[in-house]
Amino acid sequence: VASNVPGNCDTIEHNESGLLYELGDIRQAIFFIRKIMNNKKLKKKFSDNAYFRHNKLFSIQNMRLSYLNLYKKYLD
Repeated sequence: VASNVPGNCDTIEHNESGLLYELGDIRQAIFFIRKIMNNKKLKKKFSDNAYFRHNKLFSIQNMRLSYLNLYKKYLD
């Protein structure tokens, strides 16, 4: 569970690898936390999907290529 702001929404896919609440909406955050705490299947789904999403998007190889491409863009 995280607020729906840049950075968080880049790493969490809402309702697939976690839940994003609107910034400042504490009631929504509490609702989402309770929803996950009370649902083992949902907790497992988010956990598995977050693990695979992280490995796919943020592996060392992918991050290395992203940085190299960024540097090349500004060096050329």
